[in-house]
Amino acid sequence: DLIDHVLKNSKSNWVPGRHLSLDEIDIGFQGRCAFKDKIKYKGEGDGFLADSLCDSGYMYTCHFRHDPCPTVQKDASPLHNRCLFLAEQLESDWNTIWFDNMFNSKNFLDWLYARKKLGCGVCRAYGRGLPGCVVQSPVTRKVELEAAVGIVKVARSSDFKVLALSIYGSKPVHMLTSHHSEVKLIGKERKIWDAAESRLTTLNFTRLNVIDDYNYNMNGVDVVDQLRNQYRCNDPWMRQRKWWFPIFLWCIEVACGNAYRCYQEMCKKGLAE
Repeated sequence: DLIDHVLKNSKSNWVPGRHLSLDEIDIGFQGRCAFKDKIKYKGEGDGFLADSLCDSGYMYTCHFRHDPCPTVQKDASPLHNRCLFLAEQLESDWNTIWFDNMFNSKNFLDWLYARKKLGCGVCRAYGRGLPGCVVQSPVTRKVELEAAVGIVKVARSSDFKVLALSIYGSKPVHMLTSHHSEVKLIGKERKIWDAAESRLTTLNFTRLNVIDDYNYNMNGVDVVDQLRNQYRCNDPWMRQRKWWFPIFLWCIEVACGNAYRCYQEMCKKGLAE
């Protein structure tokens, strides 16, 4: 069908880089449908959800959640089975997949590593295999907050494959990664507006290398959504009461966005006319 055709061409027309991002994509739908999801945390609202694997704004592959869940790891949840199914479609080895705390867990990183894939992302403090020695609890008192800010805790798994860390900024942030072999502070700078001198000045600061890498590599799915909005086929006046219609328009939007990314890469290599 159309979805299979779009996904087949998406994979055949693109060679994935080393870094890819994994996140969910929402296709808004206003009508009634048995496999429509209630979605309150996405701008699109209720509709159809798909787990998507993207590379710098190019949607490489995806799997809709209302489709039958593939079983590639017997002791894994349906969510992780879908994600492992997407990861297995990468032909190259040792790609790094970046994801948020909905996907990340110690077991998931181990399953990825067994398939010659690496992973990194923020992690929930409990129930995801994060060692207790790195867990930091939120504090509310001002004195405790001032003492907690900047505390970094790091631990390594017994098989040396996974690093667990936490840092306390405005709140505790926990991460699990199999991509990094060390945790260190790196120097960064950015331009900020100095109101006193009425000019731009350079602000120097430090950031953990794991968080810096995560910030720069996690946005692949968000760029896909931005490109979809640029090539959007539907408008608010379109009722979309048939369940297949928003999916049909989504396929066109994704194909346009992927074609644009291919054109960009061809221009960089001097192949486009």
